[in-house]
Amino acid sequence: MRIIYVDDIEDGRAIVTGSDVKHLRVLRLKPGDNIRVSDSCCNTYNGMIESLTTEKAVIFLSDKKKIYKRDFSLTLFHALCKSDKNEFTVQKAAELGADKVVLFFSENCAVRVNDKTGAKIERLNKIAREASVQCGREIPMTVDGVFSFDKALDMLYISDIPLFFYELGDVRFSQKLKNCDLHGSISIMIGSEGGFSKDEAEAVSGKGIPLLSLGSRILRTETVPLVVLGILNERLGEF
Repeated sequence: MRIIYVDDIEDGRAIVTGSDVKHLRVLRLKPGDNIRVSDSCCNTYNGMIESLTTEKAVIFLSDKKKIYKRDFSLTLFHALCKSDKNEFTVQKAAELGADKVVLFFSENCAVRVNDKTGAKIERLNKIAREASVQCGREIPMTVDGVFSFDKALDMLYISDIPLFFYELGDVRFSQKLKNCDLHGSISIMIGSEGGFSKDEAEAVSGKGIPLLSLGSRILRTETVPLVVLGILNERLGEF
């Protein structure tokens, strides 16, 4: 059954407005039809559409259930990229179970932060929400940023399991996983098309974080998240 996220719940009913109403109409739902409803953080419900217009939908809620919370979290730190690579990554990260994508800029980024960055984050959050709905997530993925490399590295460092991928890394990802008990907050950092600079890699090593490699082939920046999240999903029992 399709799912929808709501913020306004009152007297056992959810009030839906804005783009979510359009989504219900695109699905060709009508009064009397059922849909799953999530408050995006704590509970899900069985919903029955009571009324639906072009401006607003009213959904009757029943069978309240607590959302299952995993004992781990996945955060993807992804450098700013050209074209629509960040959009692709956000969409696929949502499908592959990441809890959050954090954008940052580094030395070799071809894209820089400007007055359009706020609009970019807003658009990426919309993409994340749509992808979360499409794959039936009970809690939608979010997008944050854009942070400096130093700030992003500090955030990576305080996670329980920081994973930093570098094309000249000297530790195979497979070897890291052999000696790793996956738990708590797991953070993944991936560079832009130009990769990380030597100084950035040394800053990471200076914090005691290993430089991880995915083998001898150089993968595109939009390919690495798919590979890493896919492997982690398998190891975490999500697949």
